[in-house]
Amino acid sequence: MSFRPPNQCHIHEKFSFPENITRKRHAKQFTFFDLLRQLLVTAIDFFPLADQSEVENDPTVRRVEPLSKGRLPVNPTLPRPFNLSSSAFDRSDTTITSIVGPGATGPAFPMLGYRNDAVSFLPDAASNVFAPGWDTSRSRDSQNSFLTSSGLGSPFPEDAKLCAALASFWPAVAPDNGRTFGNDGFGNQLPMLDQELGFHPKHDRVKSGEVVSSKGWDGEFGPFFEVVSGKLHVNYVDIARSDYVSHALAGDFKVSLTAEIQSEELITRHQALQVCESIITAGANTDVFLCVVRNIDDWAVAGAGAAQLQGRGYELEFAELRGAVKPTSEQNRVRREVQKRHTCQLGSNGIAYKDGSSAFIFRALP
Repeated sequence: MSFRPPNQCHIHEKFSFPENITRKRHAKQFTFFDLLRQLLVTAIDFFPLADQSEVENDPTVRRVEPLSKGRLPVNPTLPRPFNLSSSAFDRSDTTITSIVGPGATGPAFPMLGYRNDAVSFLPDAASNVFAPGWDTSRSRDSQNSFLTSSGLGSPFPEDAKLCAALASFWPAVAPDNGRTFGNDGFGNQLPMLDQELGFHPKHDRVKSGEVVSSKGWDGEFGPFFEVVSGKLHVNYVDIARSDYVSHALAGDFKVSLTAEIQSEELITRHQALQVCESIITAGANTDVFLCVVRNIDDWAVAGAGAAQLQGRGYELEFAELRGAVKPTSEQNRVRREVQKRHTCQLGSNGIAYKDGSSAFIFRALP
């Protein structure tokens, strides 16, 4: 960030602060070396066009809160440049994360329906959830808690695997790929599409020639249905045998598969999942696995299960599982038998739902 000469500037001319900071602090004069900032080299943002401050528009998305809402000071042990005996940051200053992008000019319009091509590296695009954290972590001493990077997970690729498997533990930053690992103890929140998780060579759509086999964003292949010994199974990755460090070293991570996803798309997927989960009639205490997630441009072309279904939407397929986990010929993959298969198709005007072998039932949207 540049400063205008001479070495003095007003803070309010360079940054945008929330109203809870006093006018006295706004008007204070600072020299060049007083304006210290904490710049972090952080974990990769797999969704650069989706921000925490946007996704939190849907209050049902869990664990989403922008760092700009946090009020922790910066690590007070960091020394001041050119004066290493003093601290660079005041431990009582809890406003540093309140710096956000400047206010937009022009008429106001809603987020939904408008493409966002702006990438933010400010706190409103970072996460204020710590377990231990994604953009930054926190620590504490005998006096108080503060922001620090020393608590972040290492090696990062393995930490990213757990964050993604835990239903996008950091929404709008980490992908949601619990279904890559068979939802075996892992839920879903912002489900990724089949093409983003990757198509295994034995996937039905690959074998039919509809799509080409390809690895997903993390170097793995996504889940798929398969028939073994006359019985339907789901085939997925054993998380204990998935090595993200090796994938990263081999250059198999593909941010290109997620880089164009907007906040609106993440929210729409989340809401589609909620609708489908609300109508599934699965048995009590049954393991339910989300195996298929497809986006549909036009149900009239794709062929809906119910003729009434129209417009754009999604197709989600769930599997009620039974029996033990079985090994496959691939060391890192396993399978489980399917007790019942559920299909949920969403369009612009309603839902077509298929419960096991029964016929599709259409339900109009209210």
